[in-house]
Amino acid sequence: IGIEKIASFDLQFLRVFWQDNPPKQGQIELSASNEIPFCEADEDGRIEKCPITLSITGPFTQPNPVPTAGCGIESSPAQLYYNMIALGCIPKEVNNSIDVSGVANRLLSKYGSNWLNSKLGGQYLGEIGLKYRILDQAQSEQHDSNYVTIPIKLDRWVKNLSFLIGYTKDVSTTPLYDQSMSAGLKYSMPVLDSNERLGNHIDPTLDFSGNLVTRRYLDGAQQPSLEKNVGVDYSWKFWEYCILGLGACKEEPH
Repeated sequence: IGIEKIASFDLQFLRVFWQDNPPKQGQIELSASNEIPFCEADEDGRIEKCPITLSITGPFTQPNPVPTAGCGIESSPAQLYYNMIALGCIPKEVNNSIDVSGVANRLLSKYGSNWLNSKLGGQYLGEIGLKYRILDQAQSEQHDSNYVTIPIKLDRWVKNLSFLIGYTKDVSTTPLYDQSMSAGLKYSMPVLDSNERLGNHIDPTLDFSGNLVTRRYLDGAQQPSLEKNVGVDYSWKFWEYCILGLGACKEEPH
């Protein structure tokens, strides 16, 4: 199993079972582990590793993923997710600074999607995915990239189906390629009915996707490649935000 193709985990235990329950109320127990390198070398110049265990338990509609670190660092589950996905390594010191570029990208994605839909005269586009270093372009990470993904809704033909196009630029300290372009389809299946809600476990969705990715490498060292990918992704929102009018903002009573 993996997280955004950055952190891969070795599966140690998996149990899926039903106790005379409907299919959506089945239970899952999963345990996986891996050793993630630290971001900094030790005094001898060696890169040590931190053992990370990922446990997922609970019903299908509300699984509870909990990552834990076995190397004595103080880090919340949210910080571990960020380190593994965004950094690809574990910092030895906890950094609670705000990712200003990430917040700016989120606002640009939301407002950009709304502006384009208003110009097109309907909800033709989903929320654009965007990542670009705005304020700290000189600080590339070991695993880092700038990208834009545009989902085009195909609801008029097939409900919950989208056509995705994307562009990625590898800006890692040791890039594996120069840039890539992708195109594919994604079908999103809601796990709960529209009137159901499970506390802060909001809008769980099961996505089925397939795409083609063409990559161009640096200095022509390799011939351009074409990849065929398929995937299944289960996701949900942990909380409903309301920032500057974006998100789940409640209307004031008149």
